[in-house]
Amino acid sequence: MCTFSFISGAFAYDTEDLEKPILEAIAIMITAAGMYLFFIFRHKDLPISFRGHILILFLGLIMRLSLIGSTPVLEDDYSRYLWDGGSRDGTLGKAAGYDVNIIEGPKGRGLQIAEGTKRAKGGAIVILHAECSLDRGAVSRIISALNANRFAAGGARWA
Repeated sequence: MCTFSFISGAFAYDTEDLEKPILEAIAIMITAAGMYLFFIFRHKDLPISFRGHILILFLGLIMRLSLIGSTPVLEDDYSRYLWDGGSRDGTLGKAAGYDVNIIEGPKGRGLQIAEGTKRAKGGAIVILHAECSLDRGAVSRIISALNANRFAAGGARWA
């Protein structure tokens, strides 16, 4: 577990899949599982005293504490919503090939944002206008801002 905390930063949200040390992480997990099974089978017939239970809890706590400084391994646990207020520019056709929830309804940014936030699941909501895009690393910066301040707001930079 301690070793895994050192490589956890390489699993940052916006890191390309091929750049992530997946094989190393799997090797660490297999090694840890092997060590655990070895210990269990070697000591399966020994009675565990109160002191032994305390030792197991203490070691578990130490392992958990070793992960405090690690970067959370974030999954693709986000939802994308596209609200179309009757556009005639082919937006719906362009969006059809992507993993996006298409919502059709009346025009009006306020109505669209309100409906989108009602449907959103999860701990954070990011509202992005259709003409905007996120720079590489933006998701990590958004997560850092939200971790620092639960209610964070940002702005747009127009090119």
